Amino acid sequence: MSDASLRSLRYGDELIAFSLRVQPARTAQRIAIHVEPDGRVRVDVPQETSDAAVQAALQRRARWISSQVAAVRERLAHVVPRAHVSGESLLYLGRRYVLKVVVDESRDGHVRLRGTRIEVAVAQGDAARVRTLLDAWYRKRAGEVLAARASPPLRPCCAGSARRRPCSCASCRRNGAAARRQAASR
Repeated sequence: MSDASLRSLRYGDELIAFSLRVQPARTAQRIAIHVEPDGRVRVDVPQETSDAAVQAALQRRARWISSQVAAVRERLAHVVPRAHVSGESLLYLGRRYVLKVVVDESRDGHVRLRGTRIEVAVAQGDAARVRTLLDAWYRKRAGEVLAARASPPLRPCCAGSARRRPCSCASCRRNGAAARRQAASR
């Protein structure tokens, strides 16, 4: 197999570009074809797969690939790219918020959620800077939300109260018994 990772497939009048990814650790000896949400086509193959086998697999699935790529193009035709300017609508945790870009040198880089708005303070009204700040804010908030959701909530009886006796709720008794059994088996 050659080293080139970007290739194309002809299906009728259409030329479909795809990226080839050789996966040495792939245990299944089959070729996987993926159409990404943005319309890119990716082909994952095991290490020892020949070019002829890849082309044969793509020709067998060419109609499916073409229809999937066309469906993505149709979906994306209605999507307007974000300009990152005041008044744009943003989604956060399933709710719609309005973006407000505030030009203020003293608060440059400050992003906050305020009622139904997400405010971004920048020194200049640069859309690229607003996008960078929003991306960082979304990532930070996602980490906080996921961390909060990943840890199980504590019951009031288990939250480390000043009680000297152990908690008597059924869950604590079950977990305590399981812990004692596990410690005894070691």
